[in-house]
Amino acid sequence: MKHERTVRREQLYRELWAEPAIVVAKRYGISDVGLAKVCRRYGIPKPGLGYWAQREVGKAPAPPPLPPAQSADLETVFFHSSDDASPKEEVPEYEREKNSEWLIRVPPDLALSHPLVKAAAAALHRAAKHPSQSVRWAERYRANLARAGDGCLDIAVSKPLIPRALRIMQALLSALEKRRYAVSINEKSETIVEVLGEQFQIALNERQKQVKVQHSYGSGIDLEPSGHLRLRIGPDYSSSGITDDPPRLIEDLLNRFIASLVRRAVQAKRERAIHEERERRWRVHDDERRLRDQARHSEELRRRRLRVLASRWVQLRRLSEFVSSVESRILEAPPEGESKEAATRWVRWAKENLRKTDPVDALLKEPWPTAPLPPPASMPWNWE
Repeated sequence: MKHERTVRREQLYRELWAEPAIVVAKRYGISDVGLAKVCRRYGIPKPGLGYWAQREVGKAPAPPPLPPAQSADLETVFFHSSDDASPKEEVPEYEREKNSEWLIRVPPDLALSHPLVKAAAAALHRAAKHPSQSVRWAERYRANLARAGDGCLDIAVSKPLIPRALRIMQALLSALEKRRYAVSINEKSETIVEVLGEQFQIALNERQKQVKVQHSYGSGIDLEPSGHLRLRIGPDYSSSGITDDPPRLIEDLLNRFIASLVRRAVQAKRERAIHEERERRWRVHDDERRLRDQARHSEELRRRRLRVLASRWVQLRRLSEFVSSVESRILEAPPEGESKEAATRWVRWAKENLRKTDPVDALLKEPWPTAPLPPPASMPWNWE
């Protein structure tokens, strides 16, 4: 995402305490809510509620000092389009749905020409003639609806509404193809429409209504088809979409349905751009944290190494003094026979061993101690 404008942190601080936030926000092309987010991100204090009223009567408190920036990168304030919380202008694809030239009509004699609609029609008629006797408990209330089934459009309606549902899907799929929005069936037999590069699940179902039923053991509540259709966006539990609301039916709302898909696609793109921008800023922040941690761990590593080598050096000096004393004793009072040979071998071995374990020599030869770089951290959900 590109930066729209930059300003020095000190300058923005002065502007915030010289003019109301809504004036400053308008100058940088964002909303006052977006400006508040920027101030929190860069640690810039802003006037609280009632400040300007107090200032008019000369009772406003003194502005708090601007705290130092947490890092050099925060000295310059970047205004991102993700900071703008104000409504966006509608995209052409959305405005198009208000144009009468793009009005979607569902005539009573509409022919079923789309391959997916033809396949769904055949499946629905078979399901209506031969209803399934085995229904999952979670879908027991949909047992009285005919469903197209695997590999077909997600349609679940009662037998009387099958022709109407097929006409609606024919008109909808034709309109989507006219707008170059692809429709497909995924491996889960979900109907997927791709709008502006974003994929959405859609389905056409008949709503159920509660009815009171009498049983031998008493009365109860059951569900039966209501005769009202719902064109849904999202999974089964979603409430988004359009619904029959007599006298206005789904057939009159298909343009609104597509406009809703476009709006959701634009919103999804914007949210993804916001998330990517947050991820980018988090990576910069986290990389700085990792380098700071690496420097601190490296310093601790060098101090520990220095203490260890110094301790070894002290021990080496004591051992060297002891070997020197042994060598002096041999020169002053040489042992006789085999004892002299053994003592000489011990002194020779000790000197060679001390030379190999010299900590000063190890310090001069080993590379500069550097701790490994800590692994990247995941971005917190509430990080700005």
